[in-house]
Amino acid sequence: MKSKLVSIIIPTFNRETEVLECIKALLNINYKNFEIIVVDNASCDNTITKIKKIYPSVKIIGLEKNYGASIARNEGIKCADGELLCFVDSDNIVDRDFLTELVNLAVSDPKIGFVGPKMYFFNEPRIIWYAGAEINLLTSRTQYFGINEI
Repeated sequence: MKSKLVSIIIPTFNRETEVLECIKALLNINYKNFEIIVVDNASCDNTITKIKKIYPSVKIIGLEKNYGASIARNEGIKCADGELLCFVDSDNIVDRDFLTELVNLAVSDPKIGFVGPKMYFFNEPRIIWYAGAEINLLTSRTQYFGINEI
């Protein structure tokens, strides 16, 4: 069975160096059926120019002003071709297996609508930054798991 196409959507603003490193890591993952969409919130550095030069296969959407991450993600969704969406912040560096693991879990049960990875601090890679959350649907109160644990 052919693997599902995943659209990886990266909102960014003035993070030229970080987004280039993020894309580099994404291009080294072991899941191969994906597209990368960078949505630039009107950066005034060389973000768009550098991405076009170094990674011409990356889709780029340039917004006329900084609308923030949520609007940028929605703009990325509009041009996504994937059956699945993956949102990655422009300062993230991913593990080679991250997308394989997420897709395998997402398609393992039709009741699953959303999955997320365990995330570690970049400078302290043994310490958890995020390992999931529980959200009370009545109060919207969120309890995060794993923060600052080894």
